[in-house]
Amino acid sequence: MTRERLIGLMTGAAALLLTLYAVYGDARAPQNQKDSVWQMAIFSLVVTAIVFGVLLPWAMKRVPGKAGLIVSILGVVSLAAFWSGLPVVLGSAGATLGMVGREGVAERRGRATAAVIVGVGAVVVAIGFTLLTNAVLH
Repeated sequence: MTRERLIGLMTGAAALLLTLYAVYGDARAPQNQKDSVWQMAIFSLVVTAIVFGVLLPWAMKRVPGKAGLIVSILGVVSLAAFWSGLPVVLGSAGATLGMVGREGVAERRGRATAAVIVGVGAVVVAIGFTLLTNAVLH
């Protein structure tokens, strides 16, 4: 198993756990959120499979640093739905592409480094928002 596939599996698990915790970790979560959490969980797993199974292999063969930065920025934009797991998926994918890009041509490493930083930042902020909102609501 490649490093990228392993990161994808761990990302899928983290996105699923974050989605479940966002609802079940909130003592005051309304029933409609509890009823629909499985749809959101399945959605985040499907997005993980598409991003890590299709997008990542495609982008790794072309311009991983540039693609990584774009995906990482999408991870930041998706923070509006931090509870969905999308920032974790997109941020992790962007950071992974950035790591691959850093192993390539030296003059393209700046963009790849930015992809890693922005991607990891999106993941950390999404987890932080979820933990903070559940802690404040208790």
